[in-house]
Amino acid sequence: SAPGYQSVGSLEASFRFDQGSYLYDPYVGWGVWFADAGAPFDASAYLGVGYTYKGSAHRVREENFEITDYDYFVMDVPASADWKTVVVPYAQLHQEGWGGKSTFNPKNVGNVAFQVRGTSGAQGKVTIDNLMFLTRLPDQPPDMTVMPACPSGHTPLPSSRRAIGG
Repeated sequence: SAPGYQSVGSLEASFRFDQGSYLYDPYVGWGVWFADAGAPFDASAYLGVGYTYKGSAHRVREENFEITDYDYFVMDVPASADWKTVVVPYAQLHQEGWGGKSTFNPKNVGNVAFQVRGTSGAQGKVTIDNLMFLTRLPDQPPDMTVMPACPSGHTPLPSSRRAIGG
C-alpha cells in the first residue's frame, strides 16, 4: 500500500529480478479477479479499462477464460515518474502472438492484470490507483444530444393558466 493519486491508498508492486536457472526472462505479475470460470464477468457494457499509475513500464492484460495458453490480450504502457491516467480500449488490445489466435470476448472476463518483465538485476516499482471500467472513451463524442428548449419548426404548446380552487 502506498499513497494514491488524489486518494489515501493505492497498490504498489516493488520488484527486483533474478533469473536464476529459469529459462526465460524474469517477470512479476498481479491483478484483480472479478469472476471465476463458472461465472465470468460480463464487461460487454464497457469499452475498455482505465487506471492511474506511476513507475516502471508495464503491460496491462485482460484475461478471459477462453484463452488456455496464456496468450492473453495486452497493451504495453510506458514508464512514468509522475501520476498518469491510461485508457485501455478493448479495440487496442492484442495478443502477444505466441499462442492460439483468438478474438477478445468482453463477456468472458476473469481478471485485469499487470505484468513487468525484465532481466536479472533490474528493479523498480509500479503504483496503481483508480482502476475502472469505462463506458465512454475520452475521444468519443458524448452519448447524448442536447436539444434546444423549443426545437425550430415546432410551435410551443399554449400554457394553460387556471386559477387553483376556482
